[in-house]
Amino acid sequence: MEVSNVSGGCRHRADLWDFLFEVVSQRCSPSSASITSKLGLQRSLHKWNRVLLSLPAVLFFKIKSESGRTTVDCSRLVEHINKHQRKVCSPDSVLACSVTAHLLKGLLCAAVQCGRPGEEVNRVWSQMSISCPLLVVSAVRWWQQLSPLLFSLWARLRNGESPPEQLQRLSDCWLWACSLKRSQVAKMPEAAVLVCAASLHGSFCRGCEEQQQSFSDAVKSLKAERGAEYKQVLVSLLFLCLKDYLSALLYPQEQSCEKSKHFCSELLAVLVNSADCLLIFSSNASSEPNRYPWVSLTSSDDCIRLMPWALCSLLLQQSAEFLQRALCCPGFLHAAILWYLSVLQLFLEGDTPTMTTAPTEKLDPSQVLNRTKQLVLSSISQVPPAALSSSQLRQLECQCADLDPELAAALSVLLNPHNLSPEIDFL
Repeated sequence: MEVSNVSGGCRHRADLWDFLFEVVSQRCSPSSASITSKLGLQRSLHKWNRVLLSLPAVLFFKIKSESGRTTVDCSRLVEHINKHQRKVCSPDSVLACSVTAHLLKGLLCAAVQCGRPGEEVNRVWSQMSISCPLLVVSAVRWWQQLSPLLFSLWARLRNGESPPEQLQRLSDCWLWACSLKRSQVAKMPEAAVLVCAASLHGSFCRGCEEQQQSFSDAVKSLKAERGAEYKQVLVSLLFLCLKDYLSALLYPQEQSCEKSKHFCSELLAVLVNSADCLLIFSSNASSEPNRYPWVSLTSSDDCIRLMPWALCSLLLQQSAEFLQRALCCPGFLHAAILWYLSVLQLFLEGDTPTMTTAPTEKLDPSQVLNRTKQLVLSSISQVPPAALSSSQLRQLECQCADLDPELAAALSVLLNPHNLSPEIDFL
């Protein structure tokens, strides 16, 4: 199919749009979970991104006309980012600045072909905040570089018209985060929780070491605010910071482990009593609806698998007072056991890396595993039986039966405390 054959009309461009995404989907579908297959996927996507940048940006958005109204359809693009681009977004967990800029330019160019361009940009971006959070986080990450380009493009396309509200909110969130960095009191903008959290993350966590104190002050000020959205912003920020911590453990030459650990520890200290904190790391930690569906869509598969490893490493470096407070949080023990089982599974499969926690200090995989197990066993001995329901105990005992019989026995004692024998000692 020649590009020249499809440039004459909207219908032909839509055919090319479908054709491109179909081809890249076929080329970027891994044949197996092997390292060779993953490397091949990365190579294919890097090649595809070079092609993407050479094509007109508007090509990746379909213009649809229904019931006399023209709208932008980005469903195939969202599917492509969530299914393929997400898998190679490590270690920064964002799309490249060039790719992000190209796609946002495409959105603006597509929207001006609709009856109400500003409203269409707002509609699509609001939809993206839910269905394609990786693009949203990437836009926030690069916003300081992108905003002059996008606002200038919009002004040219719309004869000086003000930017769409959703794009202006990205700038508002950046200004808000920068004001907190300067220890100024400012009201949180009316924006998506993820955008606010990503703005804080970009403003504080990608800066210099001297920002640690201002970060602590900002976290405390947000904690003092009332409203569920403030807590959700802090929980979301914790996840973004923990990804930095994982990246620093894996690539110490690129990031500061001490800085990312400090940010994570500060957030854990104010969220230790919050069950919301558990929801973001384990879907099994609570029966409540998932308030953070974007977590799995902004991280590579490898990052998600290694997250319990990073989290356990971080918990082992917290104070005894913190861990005692954590045990009082409903669901913590259940979540901690699941994290340990995930780490154990990684260890058995040989996928646990040696982590560098300081310039001259490394954590051997067996050290993290053994110390996490002792933490879990100690926690089991300290909590009342009511800390875990009978169904949770039975489920965990079944999961532990083959992986860790000792832990299964400890859970069995909680399930049947009358069967406890003086000879049994799990510590």
